[in-house]
Amino acid sequence: MNVHEKAPKDLIDCHRFFFEPASAKHRQYEALRVYFVEQRPSREIARAFGYSPGALQVLCHHFCREPEPRYYQTAN
Repeated sequence: MNVHEKAPKDLIDCHRFFFEPASAKHRQYEALRVYFVEQRPSREIARAFGYSPGALQVLCHHFCREPEPRYYQTAN
C-alpha cells in the first residue's frame, strides 16, 4: 500500500504527537521548544510534559551549554 493511500490521522492524533511525545528525546525536544520559542512559563511547561520545575531548569541548562544538540540526528 502506498503511503498516500493510508487514511490520514485525525487532528487529535496529530495534536498528541506534539503534546504527548512517545520517546524521552522527543518529549525533551518539545518541552525545550515550548520554553524557548513559545516562552510559556516554566512551571506550566514542566507540568505539561511530566517534569518537575527543577528538572526542566536542568534540561534547559544542559541544552544551553551543549555545543551541538542531538535531538534528531541519526546515528552513524
